[in-house]
Amino acid sequence: MSGIYAFMHNDTKKLYVGSTFNLARIMDEHLNNRNSNINLQRAFTKYGLIHFSLYILEVLNTFSEADLSAVVEKKNSLHVKLLENICSN
Repeated sequence: MSGIYAFMHNDTKKLYVGSTFNLARIMDEHLNNRNSNINLQRAFTKYGLIHFSLYILEVLNTFSEADLSAVVEKKNSLHVKLLENICSN
């Protein structure tokens, strides 16, 4: 299952937004520090996972990486607005 997701630091409200063709695989990689974004991993190590929230912003029915890229590009501004609302509350 592909989708768009975000990790938010609960105190600073800093965000890491990602998209993937396989949500289960990327969550496993992020949460177990395998093939993950180095800055996100450093934040997890520094603050601990307990200080982050995970949001699945959208689950997508895409069949290829190219489809996923096209959908993410179209929906980017919508997700930015959604995240701004999350951060302001």
